[in-house]
Amino acid sequence: SGRQGLRLTLNCLDPARLLAQRQSPLHAMVAFSATLSPPHWTRQALGLGECSVFRREASPFAASQLEVFIATAVDTRFTRRQQSLGQLATLVLDWLEREPGNCIVYFPSYRYLQDCLELLRAQGLERRRPNVWVQQREQADSGREQLLALLAARRDVAALCILGGVYGEGIDLPGEQLTSVV
Repeated sequence: SGRQGLRLTLNCLDPARLLAQRQSPLHAMVAFSATLSPPHWTRQALGLGECSVFRREASPFAASQLEVFIATAVDTRFTRRQQSLGQLATLVLDWLEREPGNCIVYFPSYRYLQDCLELLRAQGLERRRPNVWVQQREQADSGREQLLALLAARRDVAALCILGGVYGEGIDLPGEQLTSVV
């Protein structure tokens, strides 16, 4: 009809009080996650009492399924970001050329992401990964669903996201939907 509607989104930034109210009548509760750490913070955030028992289990994945590479020459601290852009772009492009499958590349800020994206595109990013998805500053919830659908359907995606944002945790990508993270 050509009418534009309004959308109101409520985000609960501190669920502790509400969760504590829901948990108070319970005799017991089991909560599990890969990110229930550190325990003191988790107790507060989830409205759990001080007597809550925390148990850490071994990873279900074999050590051979995890590779960690540290690029100590790429300094992403705020005062060094402009100087490290070239090194980071080269590292990312080399990684995407070497490692098949979907990859998420995380950046410490939108500005750094955009600056690096310009370099990546100038150096042929789309030749290495034809499906490039970039997190936008004011992205609607549909952007999250779009990324998840793209990762589920394709095996040649490079997703550029902000570290610590909505694409940094709380997403389940089973199988080959995500094969590497930078």
